[in-house]
Amino acid sequence: AKLFTADDGNSKRMEKVAILDVDYHVGNGTASIFYSDPSVLVVSIHCDPDFEYPFHSGFADQTGDGDGVGTTLFLPLPPSTDWDTYSKRGLQPALEAIADFG
Repeated sequence: AKLFTADDGNSKRMEKVAILDVDYHVGNGTASIFYSDPSVLVVSIHCDPDFEYPFHSGFADQTGDGDGVGTTLFLPLPPSTDWDTYSKRGLQPALEAIADFG
């Protein structure tokens, strides 16, 4: 993300970067790197940490820190989520957040 937002004088500089992490476990490693960076939106669709590892990260109320508050979006879903629920409570809000981030 830092490479995309860096001004190297040779390419178009991007102001913001969005990362969409889609798998069973939360993208907490990626989120922790950018947790206080307002130029990077991290969105993770994953199993609710009340049910699956890691049990300390991936909760919806974990939204960033300092200047990065609001640039982490965790979308935890219950185990065995069907496609309709995944689409409505995971994918749709994730894509809307990315579009809104600009």
